[in-house]
Amino acid sequence: MIRLNNCISGNIRNIVSCVFVVALLAISSSGLTQSITVKGVVTEEDGTPMIGVEILEKNTTIGTITDVDGHYSITASSAQSILVFNYLGYKAQEINVSNRAIIDLVMEQDSKILDDVIVTGYRKESRTDISTAISSIKSRDVEKLVVSGVEQALQGQAPGISVTQVTGSPGDDMAVRIRGAGTLGNNNPLFIIDGIPTSGNINMFSVNDIQSIEVLKDGASAAIYGSRAANGVVLVTTKRGKSGKPVFSFNVSTGLQTPIRLPELLNAREYLTIRNEAITNANSLRNPANQLKVYDPAILDTLPDVNWLDKVFSNAPIQQYSLSAMVGSDNSNVYISGDYQNQDGIFKGQNFKKYQVRINGETGNKSFRIGNNLSFGHTKRKVIGASGDGFGPGNELSAVRYALIAAPVFSGKYKDGTNVNVTSELGDPLLYGDGNANPLVLIDNTDWNIERSRVFGNVFAELNITGDLKIRTTLGGDFIFENEKLFKEKLSAAIYNPTSLNEGRIFNQTLLWNTTANYEKKFGKHKISALVGTEAITNHTDYLGASANNFRRTDPLFRYLNASVAEDIKNLGVSGIATEWGLVSYLGLASYNFDNKYILSGALRKDGSSRFGKDNRWGIFPSMSAAWLVSNEAFLKESSLISELKIRASWGKLGNQDIGVYPYSSLVSIGERVYTFGDNIVTGATVLETGN
Repeated sequence: MIRLNNCISGNIRNIVSCVFVVALLAISSSGLTQSITVKGVVTEEDGTPMIGVEILEKNTTIGTITDVDGHYSITASSAQSILVFNYLGYKAQEINVSNRAIIDLVMEQDSKILDDVIVTGYRKESRTDISTAISSIKSRDVEKLVVSGVEQALQGQAPGISVTQVTGSPGDDMAVRIRGAGTLGNNNPLFIIDGIPTSGNINMFSVNDIQSIEVLKDGASAAIYGSRAANGVVLVTTKRGKSGKPVFSFNVSTGLQTPIRLPELLNAREYLTIRNEAITNANSLRNPANQLKVYDPAILDTLPDVNWLDKVFSNAPIQQYSLSAMVGSDNSNVYISGDYQNQDGIFKGQNFKKYQVRINGETGNKSFRIGNNLSFGHTKRKVIGASGDGFGPGNELSAVRYALIAAPVFSGKYKDGTNVNVTSELGDPLLYGDGNANPLVLIDNTDWNIERSRVFGNVFAELNITGDLKIRTTLGGDFIFENEKLFKEKLSAAIYNPTSLNEGRIFNQTLLWNTTANYEKKFGKHKISALVGTEAITNHTDYLGASANNFRRTDPLFRYLNASVAEDIKNLGVSGIATEWGLVSYLGLASYNFDNKYILSGALRKDGSSRFGKDNRWGIFPSMSAAWLVSNEAFLKESSLISELKIRASWGKLGNQDIGVYPYSSLVSIGERVYTFGDNIVTGATVLETGN
């Protein structure tokens, strides 16, 4: 220790010595407080880089986050500073810099935090309190994926869930199966997004907004959704703001889609050989005087050899851009995001564009809170059908079919380079058999566009009456505006004849209102919880359709109904219909947990659906379950081999109201009568009503 007592004396030498010592102390002190730049990489336990980990210097405002490769760089104010590493779902870690320039860190998952964010239907529960089959997917699992839709985010993320493409067309909904097919008709599960149910157009939502996904897989977990839960339930919770520093995120994803494992088609020589065999077999059954021509293989030198799949399939780009902001305080928070996607199809002529904005907000105090979850989306699809023979409704677009069967011995081009409509224009149609249509012309002569605009979300209020009892009421809506336009230009006397235009406009409105009271209480080793509530859902759909045939001009400027040649009333058509259905429900559930080892749960829902006849409109859907958390027993608590072991049993009853809107009635039949007055034709309708 340096003593400075003598500095106060008048001795000049002592004073100079003291000044020298003070200078040394100042220099030493400044060295201790000199700033230092620290760099490093933050990873998960399996070595995966972690994006967006927050690094703060303790007791300061100095901070940064990790980049897409898990790298970070921060300039700390002192070589002895403490850095705090934070990421949702992981244990916060405090690391002393200790004059180090490089600090790499492995983050550890925090099981306690993960337990607190399991959504089970109308409420959240700790994972240890659950006695049913529920799989949970977190935002960190979704962020690793390059997917364009919510359904794709489920693929490979949880056992018992199958996600398959129906057509492969970009923007088309996928087939989701939870533990296989559960009922007749539509087998897709019920999606609940922030408490609002939906069963279609899931691709309109942004994957980047997902906070968590819970999949209710067994009867006991899904029974709380009663008559809509026969195929399982998928609960999607979107992100919210959080207290602390504002967080801004910009995600860019680009890629190239490549068709793989396409069928191997016959080449020209193989095709001609098979064709001659077919003609020879046919001739054996025909009159000798009416034999079909067998082709000389020498004509192969004059014929092209075309692989039509190579003509219609190609690599296709996909782009996604997402910008979001999270801000919040102890009492309020806001999450805002914007999303854009542009995806071409690997089959020529397909495209999907998506625009979406989300605004989630919440404000209040411990006693009363209000908030909202709102999204606004718009999609544009250019469609090329994947099947069909070109005849009749639903089979208009058959380019994929004709790409598979088109004869490889015609090039699809005239000598001047323009496309050939059908092979019969090139000569002998017998040479081409059924593959007599050019799939490229079929694509070019078809203009099918589907546009959807959607407003989806809810507003809610939550009243905390006591520390144990909360009442929450939610008003939600789903509004879809759809416009579909299909223009088919005449190809031949048999295909797309005459030129036609079909337009359809749909407005689909779903309104929801539910109110629940949730009670939770802990005393000693006991924990009880109960929830009761009511829910009402109503849906109204309006459809208006119109069609016209025979167009003199077929360029895009004239693809409107008024541009048709209406010389005959049969060239014009119009249709319209409106449907409604409603659902009223009463629900309740309760659970009991003793010593965090033994769990009993039960639920009951009563649904009344207008889709059924008046004598069969109500259904009751009970469930019960039990679990034993063996790993919390004394004989396993210290086990290094088993971290968690739970034995459970469950039973539940589910229903299916997706049977159509008015199937219980014998309904209405409409027959057309035609009256002729001179040169005028007047149509009328006779309506026969039977049933309820």
